[in-house]
Amino acid sequence: MSPRLLARGLAFAFDGGPALFSRIDLDLRPGVHALVGPNGAGKSTLARVLTGVLPPTAGTVERPERAVTVAQALDAPGPAVERFAETWSGDAVRLRSRLELDDGAFHRWPTMSPGERQRWQLAAAFHERAELLVLDEPTNHLDSGARGLLVELLQEAPGIVLAIAHDRSLLDAIGERTLWLESGMLEVHPGGYTAARDAREQRHAEATSARRALKSRLEGLERERDRRRRETAAATRSISARTRMKSIRDHDARGAVAKGRAEKGAAAWGRSTASLDGRVRRAREVLDAQTVAKRLGGPIHIGASPARGPFAFRGTLGPVVHQGRAILARTDLHLERDERLRIAGPNGAGKSTLLDALAGSLAHDDAVLHLPQELDEAARRAALDRVRALPPRERGEVFANVASLGVAVERLRRSQLPSPGEARKLLLADALRRGARLLILDEPENHLDAPARDRLETALAAYPGALVLVTHDERLAAALTDGELAL
Repeated sequence: MSPRLLARGLAFAFDGGPALFSRIDLDLRPGVHALVGPNGAGKSTLARVLTGVLPPTAGTVERPERAVTVAQALDAPGPAVERFAETWSGDAVRLRSRLELDDGAFHRWPTMSPGERQRWQLAAAFHERAELLVLDEPTNHLDSGARGLLVELLQEAPGIVLAIAHDRSLLDAIGERTLWLESGMLEVHPGGYTAARDAREQRHAEATSARRALKSRLEGLERERDRRRRETAAATRSISARTRMKSIRDHDARGAVAKGRAEKGAAAWGRSTASLDGRVRRAREVLDAQTVAKRLGGPIHIGASPARGPFAFRGTLGPVVHQGRAILARTDLHLERDERLRIAGPNGAGKSTLLDALAGSLAHDDAVLHLPQELDEAARRAALDRVRALPPRERGEVFANVASLGVAVERLRRSQLPSPGEARKLLLADALRRGARLLILDEPENHLDAPARDRLETALAAYPGALVLVTHDERLAAALTDGELAL
């Protein structure tokens, strides 16, 4: 019998707090299903509820018996990895070969690179051939070659695959259905990420237009109602005036007729006004019910300008050595003012080492931003302190950019130590605002959800300065760079 993952009326909240998500109905059959949404939406929590790690606050889940999860944590190998390391079947050997795993490396797990650990975890998970396979950020730390292999393995998986990912190229390549979790609600879209995003954008535009039309109609009814009220009040005052100012030539019968006509007219105006009151009330109820969800993020402010001369960098660099191996000889390096260069290569090739060397030669240049992969506590705290010390208008621009990249600004304002992801976004947001002429970015997409990557891509495409980029996001690289240095 084909495996099936069935959820009905699913809801979850932590410790009696507000629901992270609710009223989720889901019916998954074999195939690859992508789970996307902004950071903090509850994607990993939903996966843990679906696999039985967490009990739902409400609702039910029917799941296959054999389920395997590859979590983001790489600190220690799990039972599946340990079993795989001791297995020498034909399938296991082929997986080792495809993912370029060193047979003797398993026993030195603490000294492995993050990319190598991730490949071991993926190999072990696919070897299980589970009825339900959950992958939480499977592309973390993988180079381009390993990501291509991951796509192949996903397409060959026999059961239900639920992949939580932010890599847009991967999501488009694997997604038979896209599950979009946002604001506590789950939407199911056919196809990959791009198709789901475009459908949501279209629906949001239509809903916004419809609400604008409803609001315009309500305002027109309110203006008409107010006009009728003024006319009714004027008719009432006229009746009172006629009663007080009776002419000496009027006899009682003629005056009574005139007064009666006036009173009938006033009553008609009153009924018309009451009818309009009802129409205004109903129109307001329809408008209040026609809510349009507030979109997360927004445009990113760029205050940068290119270098004044023809070059953003001109000097001698190198030799650069990585793990005892020269990756760049002593070189006269010229970066033109608007040049966009990608540093490419597999994990361990020395891409970050090269960026560190370039940034080190420009360490005292305030018009250069070097965004490394990792920031220690002192660097994270300094990034927040720098922004807090800015004048109010400039500080507001930075926080607006940070919000566009998917950070909860109020929480960041209260923080004493931003998370690594928050600090990286803070540094990038400030550099885009203040006018850096050269950005040296080492995997800037890290910690960004797919919609935030869309906004980052838009912002960096509009950035007029020079860019040196290391990224494993192929779509980001294709959109932002026009040259490549392969290591």
